[in-house]
Amino acid sequence: IKVYAADMWGNRITTINNVVEISSTTDTHAKVYGQTVPQFVTLSAGAWTFNFTFETSGNQNIRARDMNTSVNNGNATIYVYPASLASFEISNLSSIQSAGQSAAPIIRAIDEFGNVKTDYEGLVYISSPYTDWSVPNETTIELTGTNTGLYQQKWAVTFTAANSGSRQLTTYFYRAVTWQAKLFVSENFEDTPDSYSGLVGISSGFTVSPWTAAKLQVLAPGMEARPGTADGENNSPNGQAKSQEFTVTINITDNWWN
Repeated sequence: IKVYAADMWGNRITTINNVVEISSTTDTHAKVYGQTVPQFVTLSAGAWTFNFTFETSGNQNIRARDMNTSVNNGNATIYVYPASLASFEISNLSSIQSAGQSAAPIIRAIDEFGNVKTDYEGLVYISSPYTDWSVPNETTIELTGTNTGLYQQKWAVTFTAANSGSRQLTTYFYRAVTWQAKLFVSENFEDTPDSYSGLVGISSGFTVSPWTAAKLQVLAPGMEARPGTADGENNSPNGQAKSQEFTVTINITDNWWN
C-alpha cells in the first residue's frame, strides 16, 4: 500500500515528510508490517509504501491520518476474501434441551482468522457422539432442512454457494442425558471428537431433559433399553422355560423412550 501527501487535485507534494497514522475503521485486527493497527509511518519525499494485512473478510477500510496537520484523511475500501477453511463453529444452542423439542443450531465454516468462509461449499457430517448408540450404531438426533439427510448413523449436510458458509438447521435431540451432550461436525465420516483427520467443530455442552410421560415400555430378559431411538430397545427376548417365573422390566417413558 502506498500513502502520499497530495494537493486538492491529487498531485503528490514531495516537500511534505509528516508522520502519518495508518489504521482501519472496520478491522481492528489489521496489521502494518505485522503489527496491529494503528501504526505510524513517516513520509519520505511526500510518500511511503508499506505492507498491510487484513484479518477480517468483507468490505474493509484503510485510513491514513496526518499527525502534523489537519488535512483530510486518506481512505481506501477493499473487499477481503476469507482465508482457507480452518474449522467449523456450532452456536445458538442453549445449555438445557428438552427431548423431542426443536432447536436451531447454526453451523458455520470458519477460516484461520475466525471469519465466516462465505465461499465455502462442501459436505459435512453431523452427529451427537455422547448420546448416539454404538454396536449397533443408532442416531439419537434428527436434522431437517434442504440438502440434509441421514447417512448411516450420521447426518449429511451440504453447503452450497447460496448458504454463504452458514447453515441453521432445525434439530431434535431425542435421548435424555444428565451428562454433557455435544454436537460434532466433520468433513470426514469416520472422524470423532477424539480422533480426526479432517477439519471439525464441536459445540458447547448441554443436557437433555425427558419430555412428559406418554407410554409404557416392556423389556423382557435379554432386551435392553435404548432411549432416544425409534423403537427404544435393543436385542431380542431370551427364551424362557415353561412354568418358570422370570423378571420383566416396565418403564414409564416419554415419546422417545426416556
